[in-house]
Amino acid sequence: MEPGSWTDHGAIGLPANTAYNRIDPNWITIEGKHPLKISSVIPHPLAYNARLNHREEASFMVQHRNYYNVLFSGGIASSYTANYPAAGEEYRIHMCHSTSGTGAFVDKASTLCLKSGGTILLASHEQVYAPGGQEVAGIINDKDLGLILYY
Repeated sequence: MEPGSWTDHGAIGLPANTAYNRIDPNWITIEGKHPLKISSVIPHPLAYNARLNHREEASFMVQHRNYYNVLFSGGIASSYTANYPAAGEEYRIHMCHSTSGTGAFVDKASTLCLKSGGTILLASHEQVYAPGGQEVAGIINDKDLGLILYY
């Protein structure tokens, strides 16, 4: 963006609430409509983790072929300087898909994303620790290869 090219139009119309956060926007076209998806907004979240004190956030949706794919971060995301979470509990990227962009997202095992589902797409390994930020990392929607996540 060029300096001075941005106009602040004020608040987004969602009240502050501890049940959700108002960050990580994602604009996508679903059946000719253009909803703005905002992270973990309730009452219509795309994913919900009943474990780990509901630590799921930053969902990001992208369409590829006949599926809508939702990627989201799950796990413990902070306090890494004093205490590290147990292996497998640290931040990681999950994925679910649906033929509708508005619901019934399931993982590879057909577990609903709203019922703690989510196939792990990227987790800690070798020199990578607690990956997240899937909307920032970059998603390429290649017509032949499908979704490519890169850092």
